[in-house]
Amino acid sequence: MPRNTPTSLQKATLPVGENEGELTTRIVRLDQRFVTKLGPSDERYRITDARSTGLSIRMEPSGNHTWQVRVPSQEGARQIWQTLGKVADIPVRRARRLASDTRKIAADDPNSRKALGKDRAQKLPFEELAEEWMDTYVAKKKPGTQTSYQEKLDLYILPRFRNHKLRQMDAAAIRAWHEDITAKGVCAVQKDSTRKPRQAARSADVALGTFASFFRFAIQEGWIVSNPTRDVPHNGDHKIHRPMDGNARRKAGQTIRDMMVDGSANPIHLMAVQVSMATSLRREALTSLEWREVDLERRFIRLETKNTTAFDPQYIPIGSAAYTILRGIPRIGDSPYVFPGRNPNRPMAPGTFNAVWNKIRERAGIYGDYPEQDRYGKTIEKPPIRPHDLRHTKAAKLAETNENAMVGALVGIKTTSMIDRYGGPGKKKKEEVNEGYETCLAEDKLSSRRGPPRNGPDTPCERNWAGARGDGEGLGETLQGPRIESQASGVLGQEARGQSVQSMINVNICRRIAGGL
Repeated sequence: MPRNTPTSLQKATLPVGENEGELTTRIVRLDQRFVTKLGPSDERYRITDARSTGLSIRMEPSGNHTWQVRVPSQEGARQIWQTLGKVADIPVRRARRLASDTRKIAADDPNSRKALGKDRAQKLPFEELAEEWMDTYVAKKKPGTQTSYQEKLDLYILPRFRNHKLRQMDAAAIRAWHEDITAKGVCAVQKDSTRKPRQAARSADVALGTFASFFRFAIQEGWIVSNPTRDVPHNGDHKIHRPMDGNARRKAGQTIRDMMVDGSANPIHLMAVQVSMATSLRREALTSLEWREVDLERRFIRLETKNTTAFDPQYIPIGSAAYTILRGIPRIGDSPYVFPGRNPNRPMAPGTFNAVWNKIRERAGIYGDYPEQDRYGKTIEKPPIRPHDLRHTKAAKLAETNENAMVGALVGIKTTSMIDRYGGPGKKKKEEVNEGYETCLAEDKLSSRRGPPRNGPDTPCERNWAGARGDGEGLGETLQGPRIESQASGVLGQEARGQSVQSMINVNICRRIAGGL
């Protein structure tokens, strides 16, 4: 076999390990001189040793190259890449011995991949394990999530745990780290920071969530058996749920109409808020919405994968309110965006949407129902309705009369836990239904008899019982009100005959939420 030189490398594409896709492989007869001269690469690829079966160098643009060996996980299964260590730390001869030993162990025990991984993970510092986590697990997530995880690693986690071994990263160490960040912020872990120490409860919790994701991956790989972050308490309950009631929705709708008349805001920006209220699209998905994603003829919005929480498209039905608003939005030149920014070739900035909604909220006087406490225990007398609460509003209204599956399909939520969080009733709704129940008990003289009282279908007590059951009457008014074929006020009034059940329910919710749009 002729000797391969760095200037005449063979290229081949070989199947690589689980969840890694395909990398270009260059076959070279490695020696220490060649390996020592390796610098940062323009892209990720492999240099495979022609003298040792399965041994490769994984080249990285950062220059942090690693030795890897290809081993079978079990007979007849796809082969897996096992990391041996950094190229800078392991010479060529030792790497070949390690590769040979690793392949022999895997050949004797086809199910030894996790055992090999656990033994290796206990010896490597956290920094190298975190790189593997980012390359194999986080790489499958959305670009925004990848960026967020990398930022939390670099800013908060690596400065404290860079050289720690897994056995050193127990609940006590993580709890002390979390408390330090909560009290001092980034200054707790970066000693040379020029920033002044300040409380950072939110950042501490987000960094803890990033840490928890790493440990879940470690459990999946067999490196550890339990997640130490479970024993670290968060800085209070930060799950905010502020759905607007009917009065608040009417105020918002009237304020939007007034602002369109007096010209106090860009009409297209105001229409973006209207569409958000009707469709419950996420802010980033709404501001970057393109005309090619909107099908007005068949009345649905097809969100691309970049604007969804999962790597698959989502179909959001367009009800009467959203249809009327979208049909009235003018197209700005050749801009592909429904809501363009100052530069028509770029979408409206999420910050612009926030600013417009804050104007509407302040002018309408819309706030949360009750005072709340922030992460530091300070009381907020009038908690603001956030732009994201427009999604909570539709989900909460839908959940009054629909099952979780329908709520998730219309709002674009997949997990049951998140549907329960978004679809939970607001505080005023709880008070109304509870008052209806107690009024009924009072009129029934606190009878222990179950079911509605026998004092007629038109009495207040019977109506209150219907409201508590969700029949669309009394205090528990729901979405079953107007028929689909009826004409509604304002921008509503498009007929919805022949639509699917999902679209019919969406039309009803549009009529309820966007009554004043």
